[in-house]
Amino acid sequence: MLPPSSGPASASTAAPAGARRGEARRGPEAGRGSSGGREQRGGSAGRALSEGTRARSSVRSGEMAKLTQLIDNEVFRAYATYATIVLLKMMLMSLITAYFRITRKAFVNPEDTASFGKGESAKKYLRTDADVERVRRGHLNDLENIVPFLGIGLLYALSGSDLSTALLHFRIFVGARITHTLAYLIPLPQPARGCSAAHGLNFWASSLLGGFFWTRN
Repeated sequence: MLPPSSGPASASTAAPAGARRGEARRGPEAGRGSSGGREQRGGSAGRALSEGTRARSSVRSGEMAKLTQLIDNEVFRAYATYATIVLLKMMLMSLITAYFRITRKAFVNPEDTASFGKGESAKKYLRTDADVERVRRGHLNDLENIVPFLGIGLLYALSGSDLSTALLHFRIFVGARITHTLAYLIPLPQPARGCSAAHGLNFWASSLLGGFFWTRN
């Protein structure tokens, strides 16, 4: 017969062993559960990142498609060409103004006369000259007309107008600006400058009425 104390003792020792085996069995399962949660969260973050990347890519693709469509627009290309011509002409007026100031020795800033003398001898170059003022007036007239053309011409180009009509309007305006500049610089007798200014105004009327009303019907 076994001693009476051996039963409880063996039961008490068996219980912790069983508990340890249960804990050992639960340990990997618990680890797998926590790592699975981390993997699930990582997968969700990765999916969100890839969805954001795809959304940004689609937005960029849409923008590129719109830009390509705009570049393929023949009226817009014509506008860009003639806008470049009048902008270069307006920039050239700055160089012509500088040329006339140097050759006529007519300046408005004291520091510009430093190479021609000092003190009282340089003050005589701080003056106005008729030729310089004529070029300046032509340049200012370009600013008053070409800068608005850049905005109105762009709206006109995007209004769905016909290419032949748009070319007519753009060419009239560019020709009028070149004629106006020549009439100022040569100078040409009136009404050469007045007629060129009137043709420029004809562009505004044609663009506003023709581009935004007639060509839309």
